[in-house]
Amino acid sequence: MTGLSTSDPGRLLRPFALALKDSDDTALVLDLASMVVAVHPPEEGYETAPEQEKILRLCAVPHSVAEIAAALDIPPSLARLLVSDMVAEGALRVGATPDPRPTGSLLQAVLEGLQAL
Repeated sequence: MTGLSTSDPGRLLRPFALALKDSDDTALVLDLASMVVAVHPPEEGYETAPEQEKILRLCAVPHSVAEIAAALDIPPSLARLLVSDMVAEGALRVGATPDPRPTGSLLQAVLEGLQAL
C-alpha cells in the first residue's frame, strides 16, 4: 500500500478520463501528422472543456495532432481522440496530411542543411 488517500480522486484521474464521449466505430481516425484548424474561436457563454478550449485557441492556425498533444502535455492517443471528437462536432476541420514520401527537393534541402553544419 502506498498510503494514498482515496478522498482526493483527482490525483488518480487518468488521461483517458478527459475523453468526453465513448468512442465508436464510426469515429474519424487521425494520423499524428494530420493538420487541423479551428472553424471558429472559443465562444463566450459556450461551455467547453478546458482542453477543448486550449485546442481551439491553439488551432487558430493549423497544427498537427502531435503538436497539439505536445502543447497540452497529453498522450498522443488522447489528443487524437479529443481532436476527432471536435472534428465530429464541427469545431475543427481536418486538412491534408503531409505526404509521407519526401520529394527530391526536400531531400536536397536536408542534405544541404546537414552539410552546412
